[in-house]
Amino acid sequence: MVLAMNDVPFKTEFGLLLIRDPQQFQQTQLDICLRRLLIFVDGQTSVAELLAKGLPQIGLRSMEHLLDLGLISYHMPSEVSTAETSVDFVSARFDILDLILDLSLQDFAARPWVEVIEQTTDLETLAHAVGRVMNSDLAKKHPTLAMRLQQQMGWS
Repeated sequence: MVLAMNDVPFKTEFGLLLIRDPQQFQQTQLDICLRRLLIFVDGQTSVAELLAKGLPQIGLRSMEHLLDLGLISYHMPSEVSTAETSVDFVSARFDILDLILDLSLQDFAARPWVEVIEQTTDLETLAHAVGRVMNSDLAKKHPTLAMRLQQQMGWS
């Protein structure tokens, strides 16, 4: 995957776990510079802003390395500004759950995403969860899924 400078990365569950307990994941050792970069990733700061912090030995390839390891994912720029959309949280969540439940009848790999979407409590957490689904292996297997999710969130 390739990150653009205006993409907004966030830590995945694996990234959060690695920060909390690095000893548990000894097979995924990060040097101090990459670990520091991972700590700075907050789901609100763009790639360009993170790189502008001037961390030594850090560049766009470092961000892509964290992405390749599954430690971060990212929002498209339009996903970040959910306040600009007129999407109703309850309706959007219901429609997205319906979409993923329908897909889970064909592909069992969709089932865990149902729980992820069910746990959202507002439009911001829903947008974050939808971004994760859109960057998942499930979306790669079902190319129309990302487009339909974008439509449900009012991003298209």
